[in-house]
Order: sequence, then C-alpha cells, then structure tokens
Amino acid sequence: MTKPKYRRVVVKLSGEALSGPEKFGIHQPTIDRFADDLATAHRLGIALGVVVGGGNVLRGAKVSEDAMRCCSKGD
Repeated sequence: MTKPKYRRVVVKLSGEALSGPEKFGIHQPTIDRFADDLATAHRLGIALGVVVGGGNVLRGAKVSEDAMRCCSKGD
C-alpha cells in the first residue's frame, strides 16, 4: 500500500451532503458511506478533523415549524 500524500486532513461535511438524495434531514445510507470513507482514511494513518454542517437540519426544523403553525391555525 502506498503512503498517503497528506498526513492531516480537514473534512467539511455540509448539511446538504448529509441529506443525501433527500431535501433535508439526515440520510442514513449517506452517513454510513461517509463513516466508512473516514474510517478508511484513519486506517491509512491520516489524522482527520471533521466539521459537520447543520443547515439541512435547521431548514428541516423551519419547515416543520411552519407546517405546525399552519395546521394549528386550522388552515
């Protein structure tokens, strides 16, 4: 196996990336794929810094909030 080019890597997983094919939320198969890829990099000896975005979660909460407000008014 060849030696990795970089010893330290910062990975930014955007909120949109976490949602996979969905519009918002967290798509478990996508998360599993990211976890496998990160674990593989770690096994190669790469030190990882991971930044996780949450925009999709916040947008999903906003959609739910708006729907609840709409339904509670009897609309």
